[in-house]
Amino acid sequence: MGVRAWWQRLWRRWRRPEHDAATIGEVRSRGKEQLAKYDTRFRGGSPM
Repeated sequence: MGVRAWWQRLWRRWRRPEHDAATIGEVRSRGKEQLAKYDTRFRGGSPM
């Protein structure tokens, strides 16, 4: 039981952790850009 969880954690860490971190960073940056676009849109007064 505990061994399986440990093996899954080790397997995830061994499979290109830098790639996963890069994708997470890209998603976060894209989300921030989208939020900034909506912010400027709503501040301009036109919600659509």
